[in-house]
Amino acid sequence: MKTLIICTAMLASLLISTVRADMIPDIISTTAVYDVGVHTVALNTVVLPGAELRLTAGATVMFMTATSRLVVSGALHAVSATLTAQSLVTRWGGIVVSDGATAQLYQCTLERAGAFDMEPVTAYRAHCANSVISNCYATDSARNAFVFEGGNAVLWDNHATVTSGNAAFWIKGGGKVVWRSTHNTMNGTGFPGIYVDGLFTDDVEFRTLDGDRLYCNSVIISNGARIVFPAGAFVGFGFVNSQLELHDGARMEAIGTPGAPIVFTDYAEATNQPNRWAGLHFANATGILTYVTTQRAIGHTVSDGVLTLSNVCMLGRSGSAIAANRAVVTAYQSEFSGCVGRAVTITNFSTAFFRECIFRSNNPPYAASFYSDLSTRADVRFCWWNAADGPYPFGAYGNELVNTNADAVFFPWLLAAPGSQTNPPYVKITSQTEPFSTPAAQVIIQGIATDATRVVRLALRNDRCPITHEP
Repeated sequence: MKTLIICTAMLASLLISTVRADMIPDIISTTAVYDVGVHTVALNTVVLPGAELRLTAGATVMFMTATSRLVVSGALHAVSATLTAQSLVTRWGGIVVSDGATAQLYQCTLERAGAFDMEPVTAYRAHCANSVISNCYATDSARNAFVFEGGNAVLWDNHATVTSGNAAFWIKGGGKVVWRSTHNTMNGTGFPGIYVDGLFTDDVEFRTLDGDRLYCNSVIISNGARIVFPAGAFVGFGFVNSQLELHDGARMEAIGTPGAPIVFTDYAEATNQPNRWAGLHFANATGILTYVTTQRAIGHTVSDGVLTLSNVCMLGRSGSAIAANRAVVTAYQSEFSGCVGRAVTITNFSTAFFRECIFRSNNPPYAASFYSDLSTRADVRFCWWNAADGPYPFGAYGNELVNTNADAVFFPWLLAAPGSQTNPPYVKITSQTEPFSTPAAQVIIQGIATDATRVVRLALRNDRCPITHEP
């Protein structure tokens, strides 16, 4: 009997020590650990710099008022914990992670979070902080789920439920952004993907976007900041006036690869519907695009800036694919196709240098594939104009049209689209009426012919002679 009493007492002691119901203090100044049990926050709890709050598996933190918050200025580490309001019909203020602080959430649930006394209304808000969030759920959020105002963020396999007009994962300005994410999911009717909106005056670096798509509204990069997209990124724009604008010395780097190009398009990917978003715009800014495809934009502009394209496809738009004003535009092995209006417009002392580019189906002969005014300089040699005899007025009427009175050079052009030639092109040159004899050269062949890997074979043959001459 005595042994049974002792065992019962030991079991009761064990239960008391492992299942707790504590009031979490307003201020945490050291390391505080809360494990299995329901713990309450009366108003706000602030984790001071240098301090850490740890929530272990089975811990539930209940916030007692609609504006109760967990403010992290030090560190938060939570595993398999639940943060919730005091009842099924009330809310709480959410988690706020301050400048330089760190929050690590693994397999956690944030229920009914978001107070209306602070904008943006969100369950989790990090300002220039360090966030690691994995396999977490944000359910029944008042508006947004996770908002990041600058900072370092690593997110994978998270799920958030939000309503129309709100974001599951929102990146906005406020400081330098370094972003890595994998397979995060929005449930409900809110903005899909990783929502990006606002003014950014510090660098924005998307380092990995494995399985995640960007959903952009109006994104402005300014004050000399950079925005960097990784290979394989999908950058979608949600509205007809959505755009990516760079100015005041800003710089965009979109470096894809042949196997993982970067795509800029309307998020819904509405096939055969132009004018779905407002385009990329560079004003006193620089753009470097490699292995990039843009689709269904109204048009892209460069003003007092520099745009460098390599292996870029600009497809399906009604305005100019590129409109340059006091700018420098270079393009290599790039394609401008499906434009109803001009493909490329160069004006007001701009300079253009294009090589091995393709101009195709730009509504000939009604709109110019390439237009430049008197003040500009353009070197557009060795390009393909969708016909072996070149653009009109050099080639036949109905071919792609070039319209220029400027210092512009188009000849020689390619006799086939880059990379498409499988048989030798046939060029017919008619001689003078025979007999004809003159010491002057009648045919001049000049330049370099390549197929991007080797110098191709150049053969000359007179139809009246079976011998092929190779100079």
